[in-house]
Amino acid sequence: MTTSGEAASRPRGGAMWTAFAGTVLCALGAVATWVIGSMQADAWNTHALDVACRDLPPLPPFRLYGIVGLVLDGVTILAAAAWVALFFRERPSRIGFVVGALCVLAVVIFVNLLGTASMFVPTDDPSATSQGTDGSGLPCGSG
Repeated sequence: MTTSGEAASRPRGGAMWTAFAGTVLCALGAVATWVIGSMQADAWNTHALDVACRDLPPLPPFRLYGIVGLVLDGVTILAAAAWVALFFRERPSRIGFVVGALCVLAVVIFVNLLGTASMFVPTDDPSATSQGTDGSGLPCGSG
């Protein structure tokens, strides 16, 4: 039986699940910035080919997507660390330790994958239309 002081010193399960939800939402947001940037690059390249690389609109704001994605990666890492810490504090039993260790391993793998994926989110892409969406030039050849 726990006393009221012991129960008050332990975090409530809601905080743990809030940290977990924050981790998932930030990770989805980071992935979404990459997906949106890729979709806009594809749309820009398709439009450039359709108009034979004449009268092109400005490039999509890839740098903005990259910065937002990297910030969300950082927040994801912090939220995941909070979630794991709350998990260990909420479940200090032996089985909780095993499950918690597996959670730590999963979070480490997840963060590594997220970090790898964030390398593909452009942070310093070309700003001149003549450089195209990836810096190698226009998709029409000589343009």
